[in-house]
Amino acid sequence: MTAAPNSLRAGRVYIAGPMTGYAELNFPAFHAEAQALRVVGLEVINPAEINVDPNMGWSTCMRADIAQLVTCDRIHLLPGWSKSKGALLEHHVASALGLLVTLAEGAESMPEQFSFKGSADEFVSQFLNRVVLAADEADAGASRAVTNVSHEAALAICENVANYHQTQLRAGLNANGYHTAVTQAHGYQYLGARRCIEAIRIAARTEG
Repeated sequence: MTAAPNSLRAGRVYIAGPMTGYAELNFPAFHAEAQALRVVGLEVINPAEINVDPNMGWSTCMRADIAQLVTCDRIHLLPGWSKSKGALLEHHVASALGLLVTLAEGAESMPEQFSFKGSADEFVSQFLNRVVLAADEADAGASRAVTNVSHEAALAICENVANYHQTQLRAGLNANGYHTAVTQAHGYQYLGARRCIEAIRIAARTEG
């Protein structure tokens, strides 16, 4: 890990990443990253130091971890975090609280179209604005052909988003049997994507 800019060096940092299914619960990766962050002067909250008993239940660990996460200014994600139920929940909490999000070397970022923040109306507006912008950039003016292509592109994006969040929502419900903060977030974004699809279809019919 390279030294962080000054803007990333203030406050407390919480490390999030996968544990379940990893050798030694992935503790070596947590400890190595914690050491690298501490070397540059950061105060680090390392879940591997909070939950040292490997026999502790998942919910017990998460309660202890999130209690520490909410005291931090930044969440730092390890490789594999996006496939970890616990790390996804921590990322959701951190994002909702406005914490800075940074990635360890090799950690995956969330695809932009799957991490939209805002209301369903804002979601619709964003993609409709993309349609207009695409037409303007192509100097299309009132050209229906270019506008229709832009509608199709926007629809494809929205449909991909809707399918992704619907799949994640179903998987989460099947795994847990109840709604969690993560499944609720997927549900909201699925509904936003569906509203986006309907709005673009209406716009396409109106302009066609």
